[in-house]
Amino acid sequence: MVNDPNRIFDVEIIGHEIVDKHVEYHIQCTQSARNWTIKRRYRDFIQLKDELVPLGVELELPPKKFFGNTKEEFVSERQVKLQEFLRRVACHPFLFCSPTAAQFFELSEECLKNYENYILFAARNNPSYRLKRLWHACGWRYYKMHAELTDSEPHNDNDYVLTWMSYGPDSDGTDPRKRANLTCDALKFLKELPSNYFAKNLLASADERGVHTISNKLKKGNMRDFNFMVQPKDSFLKKYRLGTLNSVFNDNYMVKEIVHFTRQLIEIIKLFDSMDYPFYNFHCGNIVLAENGLISLMDYEFALTGHSNSDREALKRSKARTVQEMRIFHLGATIYEFLTGSITVPYPEDMDELYEHLPREFSKFWR
Repeated sequence: MVNDPNRIFDVEIIGHEIVDKHVEYHIQCTQSARNWTIKRRYRDFIQLKDELVPLGVELELPPKKFFGNTKEEFVSERQVKLQEFLRRVACHPFLFCSPTAAQFFELSEECLKNYENYILFAARNNPSYRLKRLWHACGWRYYKMHAELTDSEPHNDNDYVLTWMSYGPDSDGTDPRKRANLTCDALKFLKELPSNYFAKNLLASADERGVHTISNKLKKGNMRDFNFMVQPKDSFLKKYRLGTLNSVFNDNYMVKEIVHFTRQLIEIIKLFDSMDYPFYNFHCGNIVLAENGLISLMDYEFALTGHSNSDREALKRSKARTVQEMRIFHLGATIYEFLTGSITVPYPEDMDELYEHLPREFSKFWR
């Protein structure tokens, strides 16, 4: 069975040892049915924090000490603070699913290099396109990768985006070839949907490793890119700072415009309900806003991979139990991001702060 990489996992520093005059901390990790132990030095914690801190999550490490840093009393005190640091990282999917944290915790049983090879294989398997560059870390999860393509013909100069995603725990992996064939059939069905609410890809395909799509490169990116005024290819941890209020909707749009966006999202939900398709993860990162005010949904094909999402723990705390209720939950989260430009966070202790960012006329709907 495939482990769920989005599931919050337990990390506990269970001991330490002195190796070459340096302290190595023994960290026991538990996620679902998988248990493993890693060894890390203080410098490894520093490197991890430096990579994660741009996202805006409060992460603190004990100060560096040059003398006496191997004494038992000091090591024990430091261990307590390192444990709190790990707790904060290990319960935030945007953090622990990032490539940097995945390597620190050795989260993936399958080498991350393999995932890179898989997207390269998908690029080379489509001779109409030529690989320009990989977009490292532009998304929040290590098992979904992106690359920029261009036309293989030299006289054409169009740019495209290749997105690849592995299969997750909710996919049927008993027969990989059968799963790939069924997924391809489902992708063909989705491609023929007549609604303009679904962004159309140039190609959508599946093999035994995962699902990939090729689409036209968006000049302004998705709605979240537009809000934060960033480029799609930039690092997720650096371009979307949590707690930052960037919404253009609050300043430039009237309430009726918010109602217009919401109505379109509800229409999309009704379409998914009518065909019993298991997509519910709406957010500004997979919505494209056209100049005429109409929206279209991206990445809905990847629901076929069987992965959960970053709101897994928030959904567990909510009363949402059915796919329809999960869609309504994400509808609310998406409207919140419309109104505030702020991405919601999964820490229960931070929930009260979310309401403070809302315009007064909308706050009563979220309490």
